Amino acid sequence: MERQGEGRSKRRRVEKLKKKLETAEMVRMRAMGATIAQIAERYGISAPAVSKRLRRYIESVQLESVSTLRAIELETLNQIQRSIFPDVLRGDLKAVDRLLRIIDLRAKLMGLYAPQEIQATVRDEWRERLQEIVQDKEVREAVSKLTLKVIEGGKS
Repeated sequence: MERQGEGRSKRRRVEKLKKKLETAEMVRMRAMGATIAQIAERYGISAPAVSKRLRRYIESVQLESVSTLRAIELETLNQIQRSIFPDVLRGDLKAVDRLLRIIDLRAKLMGLYAPQEIQATVRDEWRERLQEIVQDKEVREAVSKLTLKVIEGGKS
């Protein structure tokens, strides 16, 4: 017999899976040109709820895609390094140069280099104005809204 706690856990997993499937369908609908309002109507939820689900989906896919691509690129570099390493050990200078390039690419891909400092000259009046803009809550909110609008494809 199923315990009460296990039953709730199973229902939560089913609901979570159902929500993921719905979100995937929402993404498909949006990609096919449906508006946020049309998707909201189809699923009986608010437009902001649809926007939120689409935004979260896009963010998760981007993070997953970046990490997946990084892993693929790292493995490619590892394979190339393994293939040239015997030549490096024999003292082939071209192979050594290639190895150093691979090491450099790997370090860049993994973000191992310290950020580089740059020098910029900003006139005092611009410096003050930029500081005001950065600290302005309304500006930050406007940028967030514009970002959301871009994600939603310019639809409100």
